[in-house]
This record gives sequence, structure tokens and C-alpha cells, in this order.
Amino acid sequence: MRALGCTALAAVILSAAVARAQDNPDSHELPPQEAKPAPKPEGVFVPVSLLGGIRVGGALNAGKFASDVVGVNDIVAGVDLGLEVGATVFDHFYGGFTFGGTLFVSPASTSKSLSGLLVGTELGYLTSAKNFGAFFALGVGYRAFFVSDALGNANKFDCPDALFTAALAIPAGASVRIVPRVDLGLGAIDGNVHALFVFGLSAWLTGDLHRKPRHRD
Repeated sequence: MRALGCTALAAVILSAAVARAQDNPDSHELPPQEAKPAPKPEGVFVPVSLLGGIRVGGALNAGKFASDVVGVNDIVAGVDLGLEVGATVFDHFYGGFTFGGTLFVSPASTSKSLSGLLVGTELGYLTSAKNFGAFFALGVGYRAFFVSDALGNANKFDCPDALFTAALAIPAGASVRIVPRVDLGLGAIDGNVHALFVFGLSAWLTGDLHRKPRHRD
């Protein structure tokens, strides 16, 4: 009888333990492990991209080149060619150099020919590094004009120019952008102010020079 009573008591204790375990299903689960934090990059990550291309357009002067003695103020239009080299930082901020030349078309009433040369630098902002966007820039440059006639006489006059650019940047592939643009150069020679507008198109090539972040283990 004593053995039977011990057996019954053990059975009751075991049943109570099983019922408690069923009431607490999480009692046998292991504690959750803490997530390992993601590695942090070492150093400073500065995204830099090179940018460069050619520019072609039509030039129109809304002012005067120089004194009437020079005899070229009747020349107002021409063809402009240029080269641009620069870089963008953080995909938006632009800095670069521009080199250009303008060959003006002389009307029949003018016996002289006129050409121009520009060397300048600009700072600008690009609204989108990869997609369709706008581009704006301000700068300063040196512009020289060269005058010649059929007799071989030559003259040169020059001045600093304030430069302004407004453009659209249209992606045409992974590293190519087509850029319709308007450029303005403002300068004065002997009190005569020229406002040289260039309505043109650029083809830019871009390439990333990003410093890749290095992660700690």
C-alpha cells in the first residue's frame, strides 16, 4: 500500500509539472541573442566625380564690343565653341574651368573680321547627379577680341568678364549628359559694355572618383 501511495503521489507531481510547462510554452526557449551592430565605415567618404565635355552654340552680342573707332560694333553674331573640365563634390557642387572661342560673322557693311577667346572658371550647382536636372553656375573669366582687315591690320582689346550659366542636364546613358544651355558674359572695354549671350548645347562625360568607405570588422 505504501508503494502504491508513493507511485500515486509521483504521478500527481509529474502531472502538475507537465501542466505548468504547457501553461508557459516559452519557459524552454533560449534568451534572444543581441543583434551585432553593423560595422561603421572608417575614414571620411567624399564622393567626387569628374565632368567634362564640349560646347557648341550661337553667340549674340546685345551691347558694344569697344569704341566705334575700332569699327566692329556692327558685328553682333557668331559661332561659339568651347571646352569644359571640372568636378562635382557630393554629387551637386561644381567647380571647373572653361575655354572657348567665338568666330563672328561680319555683315557686308563691315570690312573687318572679329574673333574672341575666353578663359574662365565657374562654381555651380547641379540639382541631380544621375537623373534629369538643372545646372546653374557663376564665374569670372578673361576675354580677348581680335580684329583684322583685308590689309593685314590687326588689333586686340580685352577685359575681365562676369560669367553666368543656366542649363538643363539630360541623361543620355550611364556617363553621358546632354546639356541645353544659355551662357552670358558681361564685360566693359573703354566704357562700352558687351553682353555676349551664347545659346548652345554641351555633351558632358562624367566619371566617379569616389573614395569607397572601408568597414571595420
